Amino acid sequence: MLTFLDVWRPVARRLGDESRSGVSDAKYVVNSIMREIAMRATWPFLLDEKAFVLVTAYTTGTADVTNGSPTVTGTGTTWTQDMMFRKFRLSGSDITYRIVAFTSTTSIRLDRPYAGSTATAQDYEIHKDEYGLERDTMTVIRMRIPEANRTLQAAALWKLFELEQGVESSSTPELYVDAGRTAIPYYNTGYVTTTSNSATITGSGTTFSTDFAGRLFRVRGDGIAYRIRTRDSATQLTLDSPYRGMANSSIEYEVDPAGVPLVRLWPRPSSAYHVYYWRKRSPRLATEDDDLIDFPDDFHDVVVAGGYQRVLQLRGGDLGLIGQAKQDYETLLRERVNQSAMTSADQAAQLGQWGETPAHSLLAGAYPAVYTR
Repeated sequence: MLTFLDVWRPVARRLGDESRSGVSDAKYVVNSIMREIAMRATWPFLLDEKAFVLVTAYTTGTADVTNGSPTVTGTGTTWTQDMMFRKFRLSGSDITYRIVAFTSTTSIRLDRPYAGSTATAQDYEIHKDEYGLERDTMTVIRMRIPEANRTLQAAALWKLFELEQGVESSSTPELYVDAGRTAIPYYNTGYVTTTSNSATITGSGTTFSTDFAGRLFRVRGDGIAYRIRTRDSATQLTLDSPYRGMANSSIEYEVDPAGVPLVRLWPRPSSAYHVYYWRKRSPRLATEDDDLIDFPDDFHDVVVAGGYQRVLQLRGGDLGLIGQAKQDYETLLRERVNQSAMTSADQAAQLGQWGETPAHSLLAGAYPAVYTR
């Protein structure tokens, strides 16, 4: 199995620069070129299956709404943090609002001020038709609901808007579309205290909930994200690996920062079925020399050649040398595509639904940590 050291060191040596700057450049471009190679074809070693569970509408209690205010107040409700990003509407209305903040079990905030008439004790529903995928998802190839013996069909966004002439009745989903990525963090209330080389995160003014387990945590402005192993209390989390940064107190943080890929289902679900999706994922970004990379041994020459031409481009210089390096890389990559890529006609999403992870992204989907230059 290839390690990170196996691919970045030859790049630095070919460049003739094993200084701290040369090593940093080599590590950066190797991670960058692995993402590019992943985008160029559908590789079997980057395919896996993941799943999520559908959520039925929540209708318990009643809701009070005020014209011009984004705040909704509940009576007899048990609203939760997990309702973030779901949609709210009053019964009988075709107008939906997205929930962007959870305040308490009886208070939520909408994405815009309520435009209807002020009313109290109203029947309502909170439903979920958009679901987060694993952050490193590049392409959904197949999506299915085994319990309903149904394979969902991929659709263009315009098709969904053509179907949604009003609020559709809940049923078993038939279609899915790319719904972009989350634009705000899942949770960032209060502050945290971190300890270097400790997996324990202590909160202040936080209400960490049990659904935080498995989500991502990062200190605001830090380039490294960590998977949350357990939620120990409303003010304590345990990470999957020790925190690598400096000890800090009362600092800002984010749980599941913006950028989670979303898929929208139609019609909205009526049963809590399991949805399985076969996907192409982004290669895990490497940070340590002994990290195993996601490419087979016979991709060593491709990754090194690609990394070398990328670092030449990064640094500038002789255009002839850069051009020759690019030609060598493209020749080797075409050979691997012919030998190893899945190129059958039904792989319609070769280029990816969500596109390549930006090279300078702070959260490119690698767990437990993300490397940035």
